Amino acid sequence: MSFAGRLEHAGMEGDRSVLTEDPASSDVRESCRCRLRRWVMLALVPVAALMAAPVWAEAPVAVGTIEDVMMFVDEPRLTINFYGVFSNRPTDCSAASSDESVVRLEHEGYDITLIPVGPGTATVTVVAWNSAGTDETEFTVTVNDREPQAVGELGDVNLDVGDTESVDFSAGFTGTNLAISVTSADAGVATATADGTMAVVEALAAGTTEVTVTASNSAGSAMLAFQTTVQDIPPMVAQPLDDVALVVGDTASVDFAETFSGTALSFSMEVSNPEYATATRAGNSISIAAVSHGESTVTVTASNTAGSVRETFTIMVSDQMPMAVGELAAVTLTVGDTAQVDFSDAFTGNALVYAVASSSDSNMTATLAGQTAQLTALVAGNATVTVTASNASGSAMQEFVVTVQDQVPATVGSLPNLSLTTGGDSETVEASGAFSGTALTYSVASEGDAIAVTRSGSEVIVSPRVEGQGTVTVTATNTAGTASQTFRVTVSTDAAEADATERSLAAIGASTLSSVQTAIGARFRAARGNAQPAAGQSSTWQGLRFGGRGRLGFSHHPSRFGQPSSVGTSFADDWHQASFGTGLGMHLAAAKDVKWEPPAQWTFWGHVDQQSFEASAYDGGVSSVYFGADADFGERWMAGFAVSSSSGEADYEFAGRGASGTGSLDTELTSVFPYLHVTPSEGAEVWAIVGAGWGDVSQSRSTTAQRGSADLSMWLLSLGGRRSIASADAWDVSILGDTSVLELQTDGGIGIINGLEVGLARQRAGMEAARLVALQGGGSLAWFGEVAARHDSGDGETGAGGELIGGVRFDSGGRLSIEAKARLLAMHAADDYEENGLSLTATVHPAPDGTGMSLSLSAHSGIGMGATQTSAILESHQPDLRALQGRNNWGMAARIGHSLTVVRQPGSMTPFAELDFAPQRSRTMLVGVRYDLSIPNARNRLNLEFAAGHGEDHYRGSGAIAELRAAVRF
Repeated sequence: MSFAGRLEHAGMEGDRSVLTEDPASSDVRESCRCRLRRWVMLALVPVAALMAAPVWAEAPVAVGTIEDVMMFVDEPRLTINFYGVFSNRPTDCSAASSDESVVRLEHEGYDITLIPVGPGTATVTVVAWNSAGTDETEFTVTVNDREPQAVGELGDVNLDVGDTESVDFSAGFTGTNLAISVTSADAGVATATADGTMAVVEALAAGTTEVTVTASNSAGSAMLAFQTTVQDIPPMVAQPLDDVALVVGDTASVDFAETFSGTALSFSMEVSNPEYATATRAGNSISIAAVSHGESTVTVTASNTAGSVRETFTIMVSDQMPMAVGELAAVTLTVGDTAQVDFSDAFTGNALVYAVASSSDSNMTATLAGQTAQLTALVAGNATVTVTASNASGSAMQEFVVTVQDQVPATVGSLPNLSLTTGGDSETVEASGAFSGTALTYSVASEGDAIAVTRSGSEVIVSPRVEGQGTVTVTATNTAGTASQTFRVTVSTDAAEADATERSLAAIGASTLSSVQTAIGARFRAARGNAQPAAGQSSTWQGLRFGGRGRLGFSHHPSRFGQPSSVGTSFADDWHQASFGTGLGMHLAAAKDVKWEPPAQWTFWGHVDQQSFEASAYDGGVSSVYFGADADFGERWMAGFAVSSSSGEADYEFAGRGASGTGSLDTELTSVFPYLHVTPSEGAEVWAIVGAGWGDVSQSRSTTAQRGSADLSMWLLSLGGRRSIASADAWDVSILGDTSVLELQTDGGIGIINGLEVGLARQRAGMEAARLVALQGGGSLAWFGEVAARHDSGDGETGAGGELIGGVRFDSGGRLSIEAKARLLAMHAADDYEENGLSLTATVHPAPDGTGMSLSLSAHSGIGMGATQTSAILESHQPDLRALQGRNNWGMAARIGHSLTVVRQPGSMTPFAELDFAPQRSRTMLVGVRYDLSIPNARNRLNLEFAAGHGEDHYRGSGAIAELRAAVRF
């Protein structure tokens, strides 16, 4: 506390009655006191300055007390002065309240101002201090409320439910720190709350309740009450309910809390058509469920004590729009199968009406059965099944693909093998029973040329074409696969046609045999000639006899054929002999050639003929051309060969059990006929003919469009003889006979003509008569005729018959002779069988002077022609030792030449070509010229020969050859 404060406190210390003074007088006094204090302080400033001089100080000590204070909350402030409570002149002091919610303090100097705040008791502590120390003192302050008192009354209140009203009760109570509470006796009718000095009443339900307002504080309480009457608000439609549109199966909730105004409403509800929609109420909400397509009206009635009101709304229920759900799986069926497809889960919607349809009723049908589609597979293919679901709201579709597969083809049993006849009827095989499966289509394939196959539906028509075997494969096919069956067809020849073919070929063979006998027989007659000289007369050259009975025959040389003279005479001895032309004999002991000399003179001849035949079932003929060559070897032997080309044809007809028709055979045959003619004695002759031929045969048949062909071969053997039994002047009568066999074979072809083999044998015996007519100017003409009996056996026509042959032979008297002949089969054991033939033969004999064509053939064993040749290449003419030993020394030699007369010189000139071939040793080819000097009526002859060519020898190599040879016969 400041010093000035202390003074102020001292001036007022003596009077504490102020604590009990009237508040009004106290305020006046306090005002005066303050003014006085200020004046005193101004007067005492100088005194204080003097007193502030330093003195010896002591700590303050509380020597007095401050009395406790009691106050009301609503009292004004109270100031207490505590000057004199402490001694030793405190320099400062402070005051503090223990509970400012009870009392607050304001302190200035020795004054403490008490400010009441709220009821309660608080302790006030006063502390004084100076430089020497401190001390304190306490007193209590009690603050009390004034007791509440009710003043007047509160008026009653009338409200409508939901209304709120505030009742002011600020003037209804006295007291301090009042706590107000408001209560309603029936909170269900109205509630009451305090809001400051207002009682707020909220009407809840119709009825009456008492609202009590209580004012209380620490000193007590007081109450005021008023009556509250609550009335309902009459119901009214505040917000109309909207109609509701639903889809079957849907649900909805309709809230009608805001639909009606009014209080304490109670509700009821009615539904006109619950079969379309159902409605249930829960409080102010209606739950609706759509049941079926249609309309239903819902009526809601609101009621309270004040009345009632209705509100309606319509529920419009439509079907669910059909919707497809997911997909229907594709279905695969086999023809004939059935299936059910359940589509109950394939659509959403209600009251659905279903329909099913197939895009291809030809493949499969679809029918409706509830919520399933009944499928029936008919024909392989694809079809789309459409399922449609419809109701009043629309429609939806689902599609699925049905694949109809055929039943996999399979074989059933087997198809029969067939036997057909060429030219016969076709046969039909029904294939449908041989396969199982659906919608089968058939195809056929055949192997082999014997048959032709066509198809009509499931029928397989097999037609014979040509003999043989074939296979027919029938294949049944559908979309699921294939199955095949094979059967064999054998086509054979009708026995009648086979017999006709065989007989026709045999007839061609018989005509061929007749042709050969005619052709070579004419050559044998030409060899006899037309001249009939006296016995012992002859005209010869080099051993050849023309027009006489003599023949070129054997010489009597011990080691050689031919004349004793040699074409080439050795230069040294037998070991160095060089010969031109090697003999047929073999001298293995020494390296010599066996001679065949001089070269034979050849006769060439040609022949054409036409042989015809006719029987009840066939006819035809053979045309032939022959070229032949032969030579006389000695006086009795003649050997030669003929080459022929013949064409045969035969037309036949037949009528058998399986077929009938016609046909023809055509043959082409090239043949070689070596022959040998021997005159064992005067007026007698025998001969032998062998033959082989190759060609082809073709056949046309009405029974088949195919032309058959095959290789044709022939072999023949004929032996015969003739004997002159009478001869006088110009006449000659002979007997003759022959036996012959011939065989024809076919191979390597197709059809009936393949594999045929016909053989026939013929024996003939008869008599021939000839008459010779000499012609003026030279030459002769011989008429001849023959009557013969014959017998045929083997294939073809058989039995006995008789032949008549007649002809004429012209001999020019020089080198040419011509013969024309006709042949007729006068009778035969075979019914209606006939033969006839015409022929013409021309023969060219060797020239009487030795000119003309010559041919020499020989075989050798030993050194041969090339072993000792002397040439510029082969230096030594000595034979090789291995050749002398006879190793690998077999060979053949051939020479062909043509002799020409030398003008005004004796002898002849012969150009020639020569080939000597030894397979294991050597080969020599030469061309050259030979000169033969012949002196009439002399035995001496000179032969000169020059040749050049090429030679090859296994031991000596190869090179050019030049040879000069000379031979002298004496």
